[in-house]
Amino acid sequence: MKKILFLFIVNFLVVNRLFAQTDVVTDVPQQMPSSVNTTPEYTKFLYGNLKYPNSALRSNIEGTVYVKFIVDKDGSIMKDCVKVERSVHPILDAEAIRVVKMFPNQALTLQNGIPTQKLVRMPVRFVIAR
Repeated sequence: MKKILFLFIVNFLVVNRLFAQTDVVTDVPQQMPSSVNTTPEYTKFLYGNLKYPNSALRSNIEGTVYVKFIVDKDGSIMKDCVKVERSVHPILDAEAIRVVKMFPNQALTLQNGIPTQKLVRMPVRFVIAR
């Protein structure tokens, strides 16, 4: 019984130690990066690189695609984490993802003075000019 209890305690301590060392992604950091989808430069970059897909234009498809992604500790976009949170149409979703993956590095996100990953949700509007 003592051996089982000892193994349980050791296992508990090891597992807690492993989880304590993993990276935490925050969506409410203490210090927000100033450039994540809030500055005119970011908006200019987004819509300067966005290309309205011809097939969506012909089919009169428009709307807002909501994309979520993670900004890593070094300010880079984690390209494998760019996902559509709210879809309009697969054609528009693919274009929104393509442009978000092109974003330049962000300012760092700090939590207790330490750089951390940041979850970002961003709307990408597709509107056909009439």
